[in-house]
Amino acid sequence: MNRNISIGVVTFLLVLSGFLGWQQAGTQSFSIRSNQADWVTPPAIDGGQEKIGLLRQKIFGSAYFKKETENKDIKTPPVVENDSPFAAAEKKYGRFPHIISISRIDGKDTAQLRMDENNILTVHAGDVLQSGWSIKQIFSDRLEAQAGPESFSFAVIEHKNNNETEASDE
Repeated sequence: MNRNISIGVVTFLLVLSGFLGWQQAGTQSFSIRSNQADWVTPPAIDGGQEKIGLLRQKIFGSAYFKKETENKDIKTPPVVENDSPFAAAEKKYGRFPHIISISRIDGKDTAQLRMDENNILTVHAGDVLQSGWSIKQIFSDRLEAQAGPESFSFAVIEHKNNNETEASDE
């Protein structure tokens, strides 16, 4: 009986405490000035167009935005055709297939490539793809391929991300 009374008293006190806290939270309010925490706040926008203009000047005058005169001085270079050896190889032999994974099977390094037709092809060093790309070496993190006289290295992660991004854009 004694234990039931103590559980009842504790429960009553918890309910009473919760109710009084809820009441006090509803009636109590406080305000903090922004200057107390060294905050820099813009002026309120209830003053019409003049205050909005002032606010705009302060925002664009801050270090968060480049000044308008700086933006006008920036000249974008004209788009020119890429004459890199890689661009020439892609033009002649097509885009290198998507690298799915690189693994070692029975002591031999292999790479799994996703071809344009969504077929998966397992290749080894020395294999030549139908497009003309030849696989020179396979490492744990990259694959070296040759197109004509030029050799290129494809990092697995970079090559996956680039192709996945381009595929999602189409």
